[in-house]
Amino acid sequence: MPQNTQNKKPLAISCGDPAGIGPMISLHAAKQLLTKQSCVLFGDGQQLHKLAQAMKVPHRTKASLSDLSTSDSTCIHIVDLARVSEECIEQRKASAEGGENNFCFSKQPLMPCATNTPEH
Repeated sequence: MPQNTQNKKPLAISCGDPAGIGPMISLHAAKQLLTKQSCVLFGDGQQLHKLAQAMKVPHRTKASLSDLSTSDSTCIHIVDLARVSEECIEQRKASAEGGENNFCFSKQPLMPCATNTPEH
């Protein structure tokens, strides 16, 4: 059972270029935080969904942050920024297409998200 996540704002994580290792690292990090901190991942929703299924990570994918119930800390929330082609991802190198996907993160309104400061 999650430990006192009701009062915390979810942690927003940009997954980086879909052709890199960022999406997998982001999912691993969010999975580790799941019982302590609600997380919202921003990236290629289809790719993150496939990775989360393979890693057996509970998740929900939505088209925008406003569609999510971020108070639900029983799963990782994924905001689908845009689809990057399989060819681009398979090349495993930075590209304009992957960069545009990552740039979409900066266009999202992040008001309900924040990085939490330690409680004193």
